[in-house]
Amino acid sequence: MTMATKRTRKTKTKSTGKTAKPRATRRKSASNGKASKNGKTRKRAAGGAVPGGEPSSTGQGILEQLGLVGMASIERVVLAALVSGDPLLLIGAHGTAKSYLLSRICQALAIKWRHYNTSLLNYDDLVGYPLP
Repeated sequence: MTMATKRTRKTKTKSTGKTAKPRATRRKSASNGKASKNGKTRKRAAGGAVPGGEPSSTGQGILEQLGLVGMASIERVVLAALVSGDPLLLIGAHGTAKSYLLSRICQALAIKWRHYNTSLLNYDDLVGYPLP
């Protein structure tokens, strides 16, 4: 395990000539009042989340705001699939809200949701028959 150490630069004060540690100052941004050490402001994304993995000010994730409680462990994967446009395959026991998760996301984003029961389908039903 590696630990990062914070280095401080010592400066001499004009009045006493002794070395003193500079103080870390925090500046407040005019837009959202969020203070930062380097004075740069971070804009909030939709849903109140700050980019960079910090939780929203309400403490809720995006899925919780949609009414999906208890899915914080898969939230990053679901959001990554939505952003990248990659397909998402949810596997789990009956009653674990897989279909409910997808229906709420599609409802919130106003996109069409297609549900396939893979136990009743084969590859040709899903893709089509090859023509010689």
